[in-house]
Amino acid sequence: MADKKTQFISEVMGAAVAIQKKHGLNAAAITAQVCLETGYGQYVATDINTGQYSYNLFNIKGTGSAGSVLVNTWEVYNGVRKKVQAYFKAYRNYEEGFASYVRLMQTDRYAPCRAAVNDPDEYCRQLQACGYATDPVYSAKLIKIMDMYGLRKMAEEAIFKLDKTTILIDGEKVADGYLVDDRNYAPAGIIAIKLGIPQEKLQWDASTKTLNIITK
Repeated sequence: MADKKTQFISEVMGAAVAIQKKHGLNAAAITAQVCLETGYGQYVATDINTGQYSYNLFNIKGTGSAGSVLVNTWEVYNGVRKKVQAYFKAYRNYEEGFASYVRLMQTDRYAPCRAAVNDPDEYCRQLQACGYATDPVYSAKLIKIMDMYGLRKMAEEAIFKLDKTTILIDGEKVADGYLVDDRNYAPAGIIAIKLGIPQEKLQWDASTKTLNIITK
């Protein structure tokens, strides 16, 4: 049975992978961020006076769809770590929190992060360079989390996982296919033969990875 941390990582990774596919933000780095910012889900920002739960997994400051929450936090100013109080955005659910993060990362300020979508370590370094956090070792902490839990490989496998499909001709299975970005990919050669096109009419060019099916 997975421990609480790995279970939390698995849940966050699912949302992070969806964000990378749709918005071009690195899933492994996003997952590490949530782990660091919330202590693996144990310390999601909650108002110190009212107890309002924020659903804010990224500790984004400001006012969200459900207002804001006042929390005790730490900031580093001129190399000195200080305890301060700050207002963090509050949302009605986690989905709104993830959407808010995406909007923030789509601003011009974080363009270097978007440019590093395929390099999780560089994405983390750019987060720090762009001023996401005042902690001078913020990126190093994120990279350490990615190392500890194999987040790079986990994200890559999830992003490139292919959903298996079944190809039928007149109700009879002829081959397995794969679904990628809502498009069904199937072995053209097998299907062509099943449709009565002889093998010699199938011309494969290995250099261009092109299959030409001759029908005339």
